[in-house]
Amino acid sequence: MPNAIFLRDSYFLLPDGFPTFDAFLADLNARELPATYPLVPLLENNRIRCGALLRGQCMAPVFLSDVPDIAVPVTIRAVGEICPAAVERIPMEEYDARLRQVVRRICPGCGGYGDIDDTPASLQGHHREVSLDGLCFFRWEGAEPPLPLAYSLRTLADGFQTDGLWSRPLTEVRHAIADCTGLAIPRARRDEDLDGAHLLQLHLAQGNLLAPFVLSAADAVVSHHTHGAYRLLPADEPGFTPNALLLPENRAALQDACVCCGCSVAELTWDGQDAGRIAESLERMSRTDSIHILRMESHRAILLMLDVAAALQALRYRTPLMARHGAVCTLHGAQDVRRCTIAYDMPCETIN
Repeated sequence: MPNAIFLRDSYFLLPDGFPTFDAFLADLNARELPATYPLVPLLENNRIRCGALLRGQCMAPVFLSDVPDIAVPVTIRAVGEICPAAVERIPMEEYDARLRQVVRRICPGCGGYGDIDDTPASLQGHHREVSLDGLCFFRWEGAEPPLPLAYSLRTLADGFQTDGLWSRPLTEVRHAIADCTGLAIPRARRDEDLDGAHLLQLHLAQGNLLAPFVLSAADAVVSHHTHGAYRLLPADEPGFTPNALLLPENRAALQDACVCCGCSVAELTWDGQDAGRIAESLERMSRTDSIHILRMESHRAILLMLDVAAALQALRYRTPLMARHGAVCTLHGAQDVRRCTIAYDMPCETIN
């Protein structure tokens, strides 16, 4: 039974005086909107200082009960903004005990796994990656995987923001961008717009059908982290549309491009309802550098997954909104095509 609210990518307890979600919904429908309620946020990171450790992390839909319930005023602009959510609240020590059991069961064999004991310190890192029902998007075996493209793009943004990359010789700038994106950039030129932003016009080598979209993502990340001071722009028109990336005849070329650039392409589909809410949620996701939106329609979105594990985890967090509309994420990666149903357990199948 729903006992919480999911609103604008945040979880809240039902306000006092409303024993059920339906009772709260009836009150909301009777009010003139927008309406403001005192709501208690449910956080995945409560930042509880315990000596040298920061504890208090958890993963939706299980939250901690031994943190202060501090209500904040939250304005609801429309009834359609809210989704019902069923959550569990347990003490931190119980959460850690259950997580410890899960980690001991599913994590051996992962390259990032280290032995754990009964101390809180040995669980550090697992709270952010492993759910209490045993789901982890970060597992890897064999050779350590390359860092996600999101990490490289943030490094590139730091180069412009703090390391003076713009003022270096143009050849060095091109090489730095190529190293961070996996793109071949034979030529570039500097420019400035009327607002004083520094522009790099980049010519991309032919043969990588992802190249213009990776460059678009790099521009978005660099521009965001430098507050619009630096832009990376294509000097040529792209040869492919986002829809063309998903054509069966381009599958092999797309897989090669994903390997080259360290990313994946995803098609997110839903029932066609609430496209505006889903678009807003994806836009907020894009500000965390986990995705870059290539195309948005009324019933689907095409996304460049800059950090596949983080993006899938973020979609799972949005289960109350996504599952309400039957959202499915089809992931076109370097090796295979996988279809994930957006839910807390994220059932997944491989598509041949």
